[in-house]
Amino acid sequence: MIIAALMDQLSRKNKDNLEIALNAYSILMDFCENDHCFNTLTQEDLLQRLISICCQGNQNNFMRYAMHLLTTIVTEFSNTDKEIPDERKLSIQKLFASHFADIAYNCCIVLYQDLPGDGTY
Repeated sequence: MIIAALMDQLSRKNKDNLEIALNAYSILMDFCENDHCFNTLTQEDLLQRLISICCQGNQNNFMRYAMHLLTTIVTEFSNTDKEIPDERKLSIQKLFASHFADIAYNCCIVLYQDLPGDGTY
């Protein structure tokens, strides 16, 4: 419940409070470093929530923080020091695979937001 509430601070539910978003982001990033917290953070329902937050597009002012958190989680799966059972890795990989197109599209949105110009693609 706490992790879900922290994730909500990186979603469109948080309209413009940067301080709260950064605090939530920092805590969630710290969770990536602790094995027990990482296992909790990567429960399927919480990952589904994070992916949904990452796919909110321009409606989410803090999407880039959510995307960075998701990138960190994906990177941590290749960390051999993490104790993640193979069965769990497989279920999470299937979840990522089912949302790959949406995640890739939103990465493009984040990149285009940083381009100078008139905003046309």
